[in-house]
Amino acid sequence: EPPPRPKRSAHILFVDDEPVVARMGKRILSRLGYEVSTFSSPIAALQAFKKDPSAVDAVITDQSMPGMFGIDLARALLEIRPELPIALISGFADPDDRREAAAVGVREFLEKPVLGHGLERTILRMLEGVPENEPL
Repeated sequence: EPPPRPKRSAHILFVDDEPVVARMGKRILSRLGYEVSTFSSPIAALQAFKKDPSAVDAVITDQSMPGMFGIDLARALLEIRPELPIALISGFADPDDRREAAAVGVREFLEKPVLGHGLERTILRMLEGVPENEPL
């Protein structure tokens, strides 16, 4: 089954402390038609977001990063824009992490490795407001 296509253009903020992963995320999402800003520092991503919070339509962030965990970045972003769709990526799928992320307001929780098709579906679900357990 071919992956769904974006129903609208969107600006995605992609944050991962590993530059190779950040570049891969940008490449995948750009090929899907999204505008993508990548950051290897969650602190730099937060500073850029604060300059124009309305310019970002969704955020994908790694959980384990130096300087600030992804969950803390999500909290800070959601304090500024409570309705902002955020996906958290983690290499360790702890049920407590999922619950904490949901309690903070994170909409999606992805396990590494994240492949292009899964990333695309996650973005579409977030932008369209489709819950994680419902099909697109």
